Amino acid sequence: MINANQLYSQLKDISQRHGNLKKRFEEFFAAAGYLSSAQSSIQGITFEEHLDESYFNVAFCGQTFQFRFSVVLDQAGTSRGAVSCLGADGTDISKKKLISFFTYSGTGAADVEKPTGISDQITVNDEVGAIYLVCDCIHNGLTH
Repeated sequence: MINANQLYSQLKDISQRHGNLKKRFEEFFAAAGYLSSAQSSIQGITFEEHLDESYFNVAFCGQTFQFRFSVVLDQAGTSRGAVSCLGADGTDISKKKLISFFTYSGTGAADVEKPTGISDQITVNDEVGAIYLVCDCIHNGLTH
């Protein structure tokens, strides 16, 4: 158990890192936005921004997926950005279910397994990584 001073210090650090982690989430939204452009090979994806409320929605083929930002602590006590991808529950569309979840560091490096065909680490704040993460969530939501 941590003492009071450690608790206050840790919360102070989390507060300071929160801004940086939130900025990476905003960069994630911007980079993934390529999917809604005319240049994207996957057509029909739209984005709805609610970054002031720490989330954005992605619509595809009649389904909406919500990407929600939060901060979590890893096992070492370091704060990490966390993204929960939520979709409609198939039995009750008024409820949301967790489709996927991942965390990322202050640099944007995500804790997801790198798929075949992508040589660099998956990061939330570059186009390749952001596109992969959004498409992976959409695919998971459509197959579950």
